[in-house]
Amino acid sequence: SVCVPTFNHASLIHRALLSSINQTYKNIEIVVVDNASSDNTKEVVLNFTKLDSRIKYFRNENNIGSGRNFLKCFEYASGEFVQVLGDDDWLSKNCVEISVQHILQNPDAAAILPDVVSLKFEDGEKFSFLDGWKVPGGKYSSNWFFEKIAHGEIGGVGFISFMRKNEVLKALKSVLLNPAHMIQRGGRTEPFDMPIFLEVLRDHDYFIVDKRIAYLKTLHGKDHVGLRGNFESLEGMVRYAILTRKS
Repeated sequence: SVCVPTFNHASLIHRALLSSINQTYKNIEIVVVDNASSDNTKEVVLNFTKLDSRIKYFRNENNIGSGRNFLKCFEYASGEFVQVLGDDDWLSKNCVEISVQHILQNPDAAAILPDVVSLKFEDGEKFSFLDGWKVPGGKYSSNWFFEKIAHGEIGGVGFISFMRKNEVLKALKSVLLNPAHMIQRGGRTEPFDMPIFLEVLRDHDYFIVDKRIAYLKTLHGKDHVGLRGNFESLEGMVRYAILTRKS
């Protein structure tokens, strides 16, 4: 299941949907959960459902916050595995196919992490390059990760990786109940991304990074998570470390 939580991104969500329906691995569903958008997100997504029946659209009556909207996505998903996809992001066409191959061949792997390219969204269809993920491809042990817990670059990307649905669902529920893992975003209390990956990783021996697949992440607007000192900055990593030590 490709899980796409969305809110007021009618002008941007087409990229996420197109990259999902164009995956080389065809046995997928695309679960879109609309967090009570006030724009025409519903019309845009429903038009896509006419093009591809694998797209399933759900809408919340009220805005329940981004963390709980992610939870809704996982609860609606029927696939054994899930790939989170931001409504303003997109995947390389081979992302699901290679991830499925890896996780079936590696039952002890916690997750399959793609290469990540960060782009800043500007006017119209223009993007400017911000940075690329510097972590080499390969197999990384859980012990190595936890010994280097300050490695926020991997932890932050972990949530947007390919994982088992039942595990990420359990992890997110746990994180939502822990005040130490929450932060104020746009007037709401929302969870950090990193602890979700940590919850999944601690039950496995290793995770895999494959640079042949990619997650393209766009940043835009003053309230965007990536521009507010989350795990794409030293400020975000320090803030998380402080909160964790207090818990």
